[in-house]
Amino acid sequence: TQGPFAGTTSFYFDSLYCSWDTFRTFYPLMSLHSPVEFAQIVDNYIDGWRKLGWMPECRANNVPGWTQGGSSGDPIVGHFAMPYHNEAAALGIDLEELYSAMLADAELNPPEWNTLGREVDVYK
Repeated sequence: TQGPFAGTTSFYFDSLYCSWDTFRTFYPLMSLHSPVEFAQIVDNYIDGWRKLGWMPECRANNVPGWTQGGSSGDPIVGHFAMPYHNEAAALGIDLEELYSAMLADAELNPPEWNTLGREVDVYK
């Protein structure tokens, strides 16, 4: 089931492969040749923040996986914002929401940081 994502109007992927393995390679490559698909994935990260309070880190079959320290979702959505800030709205991305999602990851300590959000208090 889609859990909290049931009925979402955003693009939905029931698996976001552990982004610490992909944010340095796959997403920079996507930014060069697949802006529409990249925007759809970024929309899913932002929708995770809308629904859960934090962007997802690692989700497979709609089950959250363990996080590894900081948020790898932040550099993914940030990388989208840099080359596509002028085209973001046309690609369906609200940059204010993108920034709010990044701030939540950076500023809010979740109740269970192993699978949702980050242990922000340690960084502060």
